[in-house]
Amino acid sequence: MRIGVVGSGGRAAACLEGFAAVEGCEPVAVSARNAATGSKLARRYGLELLGDWRELVQRDDVDAVAITTFNDSHGPIAIAALEAKASGSRKTAVFDFDVHHGNGTEDILARQNCIEFFSIHQHPAYPGTGTKSFDNCHNYTARPNLPRED
Repeated sequence: MRIGVVGSGGRAAACLEGFAAVEGCEPVAVSARNAATGSKLARRYGLELLGDWRELVQRDDVDAVAITTFNDSHGPIAIAALEAKASGSRKTAVFDFDVHHGNGTEDILARQNCIEFFSIHQHPAYPGTGTKSFDNCHNYTARPNLPRED
């Protein structure tokens, strides 16, 4: 699966580390509005750097989109990925990595046959949803990072 990453901060770097450990995952591009962090990430992982996420979701060689940006952009990016792939025969995956469950994005993408939605989020955290998977929506919860007690 060829993956495009939207965002270039710490969450994007963590996703790329995870993808590197999964056989069959091949990150190919990163889009970043911050040229400094984007170019650093692109060099580190050997990715093509794009300045606009719209270009990334339109690419034919991207099978999955990992959204690692602030919450308010998750929905528009996921919708654009869905629309870009709607006419093709291949299924697209949208990964939403966040502290909070991507319930708005999940509502938009639920039961869309041409897309798989994955929300990886902390639980319990607002809004308290996302503990079960259904149809094409897959939810994975993680405990919050807590300080060590020595």
